[in-house]
Amino acid sequence: MSVITLNEILSGDLRPVLPPKYNLVFIHQYKSYGSTFSYLLAKNYRPESIMHMNADQLNSNQRSCLRKNNKQFRVVFGHLMLQDCLIKDNGWDKTLVISLVREPVSRIVSYYNYILTKKNHQLHEQIKRMSFSEFIRSGCAVDIENGQTKRLSARREKELRVDEQGEEDIFCEIKNRVSLLLPAEEFDSILLALKKHLGWTDIYYKVRNRSQPHIKPQNISSEDRSLIFQKNQLDKKLYSHANEVAQSLLRESKITTTDKVVFKFKNRFWGWLVS
Repeated sequence: MSVITLNEILSGDLRPVLPPKYNLVFIHQYKSYGSTFSYLLAKNYRPESIMHMNADQLNSNQRSCLRKNNKQFRVVFGHLMLQDCLIKDNGWDKTLVISLVREPVSRIVSYYNYILTKKNHQLHEQIKRMSFSEFIRSGCAVDIENGQTKRLSARREKELRVDEQGEEDIFCEIKNRVSLLLPAEEFDSILLALKKHLGWTDIYYKVRNRSQPHIKPQNISSEDRSLIFQKNQLDKKLYSHANEVAQSLLRESKITTTDKVVFKFKNRFWGWLVS
């Protein structure tokens, strides 16, 4: 088993074939276009080959969750930690691992807004009377502090050392375990590249799981902003790496500004047609 590299993706050899040559694992980060990306996975791969699950389901019974006919489902996605069982000894020769990440301040603001919007969220009752400042200091949610890095690293939380050697080790590990780490802010460009290199046939979408903007990133205090950066040094570096990967992917894919403008127009028209 091996995790597919960016160069393999750019080669075009991963375009869907039957029988498929690889499986795909999508690690859904909170508030990083993950619900919308999951919807697109469901549009581009056969329903019987897809398994959506979250971490508690995977932890309770790995084998029954992941496997069918002695092979892991072709497409697995959800709010998961990138555990070894997803990428090792899974019945496939190659695994394509994708995750979208987001700039820490905007992501955590969006996460707070999302919890306030969703009354059935497990944290809603706990934080509905908290200010944003109280929320980021509460420690009530794992995603407040380097949450994106935690999902992609094989290390336990206490092993995520924020020092020069610790960061180097963590990101070397993530680069070896994740095929495409991409910034959510480049969503449309990423879809155009995946259509080209993976052979996706339908990349039109509506944004899903949108939350109400109770607060906006530009309105938070400088003190709160500094605290988020302090708590998310690893996620800041992760996001920077994702932008580097995106630049390489889009440069090699030759996605132009015109391509993006045309797609945005077509996607808006598609949304009008299906609404």
